[in-house]
Amino acid sequence: MLVSAKPLAAVAASGIGVPPGYKEARDLNLVNLHPWHLLSDAEFDYFSSGLAKRFPGRVVIPFARRVDNDDVSCFVVRDPEQAPGQVIVIHDFASPGHEVVGRIKTFWNWFRYATDEMIEWHEGAADT
Repeated sequence: MLVSAKPLAAVAASGIGVPPGYKEARDLNLVNLHPWHLLSDAEFDYFSSGLAKRFPGRVVIPFARRVDNDDVSCFVVRDPEQAPGQVIVIHDFASPGHEVVGRIKTFWNWFRYATDEMIEWHEGAADT
């Protein structure tokens, strides 16, 4: 899967600046942390438009999704409870007001979170 460059363009256009670490992770091809992965162009387009329609009270730029549920990680542009450039994990299709399942201060903290989930995922698969 080819990782989208659209999140980089969107954060540049938004004025929040590229969150430290995101471009480096892409450049190093650290893009598949199963069950998480950075978005393709088609996924970016789908989640960008869908999240804007379903949750119009916040402006976010999606960059990763979890394959086994509807969680989408996004950079915050405008959110009532979080600073621009930080990461928010949204459970897409949840009822408005109940969609936020994680608030993470930096991309690198999100990367640790996704890595921990990858380890738990694979350890759980080995136990079965």
